[in-house]
Amino acid sequence: MTIEDWSESNNIWIRRASMVILLKLIMLRKDFFISKDFIFELVEKMLQYKNEDYILKGIGWLLKTCSNYKPEIIIQYLKKNKQRLPRLILRYASEKLSKEIRAEILKK
Repeated sequence: MTIEDWSESNNIWIRRASMVILLKLIMLRKDFFISKDFIFELVEKMLQYKNEDYILKGIGWLLKTCSNYKPEIIIQYLKKNKQRLPRLILRYASEKLSKEIRAEILKK
């Protein structure tokens, strides 16, 4: 099975794992080891599950981890999409950013 297969599973925990499995690899390589487009495509795919908090937390956690290594890319994505992203994702994803940037992202 691939991450794409996991992301399409009927099981919420396997869908969540499709994102969480990437965290350790990103932390080990200190970079997006795959293209940033793949990360954002996965996030966009998971946004269809807006009623599942654990999926939203997984998205936020993934983006927060990515922001440790490429903050400018994640900040740009969050700012561009802040009106349509659930607040839970924005809170988790911006957790480690500077107070000023976090405030800007969380501001409606």
